[in-house]
Amino acid sequence: MTSPAPEQAVPFGESDWEALRAAARDAMSRAYA
Repeated sequence: MTSPAPEQAVPFGESDWEALRAAARDAMSRAYA
């Protein structure tokens, strides 16, 4: 396994962050529903 490039040091990308935020928003809205 080669070492990741500097811009790939973060294990996941922007789309993963968006999915994470969406999941968090969904959980929050469910908690306060």
